[in-house]
Amino acid sequence: MNLSPVDPIIGWQYLISGNRFLLQQPAGSRVCTNLEELGLYQSAAFAPIQQDIAQVLAGAGPLQRTYALQQGSGTTLLSAIMDAEGNRAGVMGMVQVAQDYPLPPAQQVGLFETIAQVIPIDLVVFDAAHRFVYVGEQAIRDPEVRAWMIGKTETEYCQLRNLDLKVVEGRNAAFETCISQRKVVHYEETLVRNGQVLYKMRSFQPVFDAAGATKFVIGFGHDITNVKESEHIIRRQHMAIEAVMDGIGLLNKEGNFYYLNKAHASIFGYASQAELLGKSWRTLYGDTEVQRIETEIFPVLAANGHWGGETSGISKTGNIITQEVNLTLLPDGDLVCICRDVSEARRQADELKKLALVVENTSSGVVITNADLEIEWVNAGFEQITGYTLEEVRGKKQSQLLRNQDSEVLTGIVSQANAGNPFRGELLDYTKAGVPCWISIKGQPILDAAGKVIKYFTLQEDITYRKAMEQDLIVAKEAAEASAKSKRRFLANMSHEVRTPMNAVMGLTAQLLKTELSDTQRFYANTIDSAARNLLTIINDILDISKIEEGKLQIACMEMNLHEVLQRVQHVLEHKAEEKGVTLSVSIAPGLPGQVMGDPYRLNQVLLNVVGNAIKFTEQGSVLVACSLGVNQQEGRTIEITVTDTGIGMDADTLKHVFEEFFSQGERGFVRRFGGTGLGLPISKSLVELMEGNLEVESQEGRGTEVRICLPFIVPEVQLLPEEPEAAPDFSKLKGCSVLLVEDNKFNSLVARLMLRSAGLEVSLAENGEEAVVMVSRHAYDIILMDIQMPVMDGVTATAAIREQLFCDTPIIALTAHALREEKETYLTAGMNDFLSKPFQEQELLALLHKWICQKNAHYV
Repeated sequence: MNLSPVDPIIGWQYLISGNRFLLQQPAGSRVCTNLEELGLYQSAAFAPIQQDIAQVLAGAGPLQRTYALQQGSGTTLLSAIMDAEGNRAGVMGMVQVAQDYPLPPAQQVGLFETIAQVIPIDLVVFDAAHRFVYVGEQAIRDPEVRAWMIGKTETEYCQLRNLDLKVVEGRNAAFETCISQRKVVHYEETLVRNGQVLYKMRSFQPVFDAAGATKFVIGFGHDITNVKESEHIIRRQHMAIEAVMDGIGLLNKEGNFYYLNKAHASIFGYASQAELLGKSWRTLYGDTEVQRIETEIFPVLAANGHWGGETSGISKTGNIITQEVNLTLLPDGDLVCICRDVSEARRQADELKKLALVVENTSSGVVITNADLEIEWVNAGFEQITGYTLEEVRGKKQSQLLRNQDSEVLTGIVSQANAGNPFRGELLDYTKAGVPCWISIKGQPILDAAGKVIKYFTLQEDITYRKAMEQDLIVAKEAAEASAKSKRRFLANMSHEVRTPMNAVMGLTAQLLKTELSDTQRFYANTIDSAARNLLTIINDILDISKIEEGKLQIACMEMNLHEVLQRVQHVLEHKAEEKGVTLSVSIAPGLPGQVMGDPYRLNQVLLNVVGNAIKFTEQGSVLVACSLGVNQQEGRTIEITVTDTGIGMDADTLKHVFEEFFSQGERGFVRRFGGTGLGLPISKSLVELMEGNLEVESQEGRGTEVRICLPFIVPEVQLLPEEPEAAPDFSKLKGCSVLLVEDNKFNSLVARLMLRSAGLEVSLAENGEEAVVMVSRHAYDIILMDIQMPVMDGVTATAAIREQLFCDTPIIALTAHALREEKETYLTAGMNDFLSKPFQEQELLALLHKWICQKNAHYV
């Protein structure tokens, strides 16, 4: 009979077999015959301990009690020891003594150093009583303060820093929630430091021991002050634009609205902006007006950068709307449209008395000239705008009053007026007092019965405020674009910075799992690997949702085998289902075409998300994936994939929010119980819609959930025969091949070398691109593995030098922590043959080496 104790914890561990006690402790082991000789407990504890030992041997589960020790008190855990036949052969006792803080420095380092290395954020660790057991350097820069904090509570630290009582209460409340509800807690915190308001995003992450008790709590956070300030500025600018009575719209190069205020939608009779977002401006005009705008207005806009005038639009109810429109072309090709409904004013234009009243009282300047453009009359508005009285300007030409004589707009206005045509334009002028102001000039010839020009009617408006508003709008747009650019840069950097250490964590964990480990060690290693993979999934989800929001995610169209896609999903997830005792089955209806056109990668991603969720939320029962032909649509045939589970289901309120990003109902207990970011279903729905399909969910709480995916499909004209499955690569052919590994990160270098040498490859190491170029010039290698971001010389530059200066055609594989498609295309364009994203698996790396080394060697056969 072979008795194997578990790893010892802080304190003592003893084994009981028959009437023998084997005590294990750091000083060594000794054999005892009874509890008194064991020497751990006070005599009053002997009887209850013997009773508990008898219960465990009789079949009871692990028992945890607190007994009086010879010195102090401690917790004892009694559990059965099984022999090879599964019989209870003895009892293992583990005694953990209540220990004062601070812990010895060596134990602190052993417990937390790995966490501090892989999480690049402010980090602290607490025990279950909210006392500091570790403080990261990024959290507290002062080493003396860090040393003082060990063993202190959060309240004591806040008192040292004279922090506001609300900060203390907030931290303590979040910590209590984390402990009592046994879940991760996130919250925002506001601090005032040196008179400046700072915003922090903080989190508490509980960690449990093998018995399920809280072992310690990890606290981490980061500064979100800049994000908060940017959000505040954007909200204020948006409120200002929404308050303007004129319609304001932003259109992209394709002429589609991506922003418009309420006034703009209201002018055309729409209740909300959402009805017009993403729609073309042509939606608001009839065919004749569309043609006029495209042939007459757009050329002027392209030439001058702006255009102002009237257009005739069509409201939602079909009414004709005459608008006064000002268009400004932005440097990037987008368009600012400011419009005003002037339909009523134009319908009354022929009523002279009403017109005279309007002219006399309008704040706009009105000028009437003779056929030679000499001023006969101006209204009070003109005097208010320009500062000139009627007596001062009578008999003068209006152009003589404009001081900006070099303006191309003025030249165009005069030219049109001299030709007897309507004229209009906007220009920067100066009042009589020399004050600069932007004015809009619109002129209309008045004809006699014979069609001869006898007078001109000119309207002059002060548009200084509107011009300032346009400039503010441009600034706001540039700020939004800068924010989006910053977000893209942040995501790219985040992906790189996280994937680089993740590669080391996952790679070394994989190597560790290949060694001989105890059950507990293997459990810990598998947990690390699972957590790393979950983090990688979150990173990929965030990148996907960002690309979907920016409209940059592309859907491929290639020939794919539906049967293979479904079988691949079943193969990947069936182990997960087996672990939970859930039956996973796939049903493919007769008549389903084998080959269809679509994007197999994205369909696989959707199914892994949906089926994975079904397994996650199913405690017992089954998950069925059924694929069949859908109802024929007018445009073509459809495929319907239904995923049905017998899981916990959702109530009606939860179901309404299921497609929201970050799944707001995830704060509820049952969702937190199962984990996840809440991005899976929103991403899946967006991907299905990008594939021109739809995704629907039906669910009843306690009875399960059904997800229906309907996709249009096209059968290729020529159905290809199924390809023979490729034989598994023979990695023994790699033995003895030479590899140049170019990697500056010592951890990733170690991971790659372990993987390569385990396959029998000869590895040479260069720590930057410059060293790599020198080594390639001196030695021939079968293949080169090239990191991208390195000091001295990066991987892209080194690849160019190897190709262009050394004329070397050795296959080069990029090892990159960047996950964005445009980055990968850059590497291939630079001369690399392939790429592998970090973190990578050993089989992926060896498969790429086998592909390119064998392909290279085949050329010399």
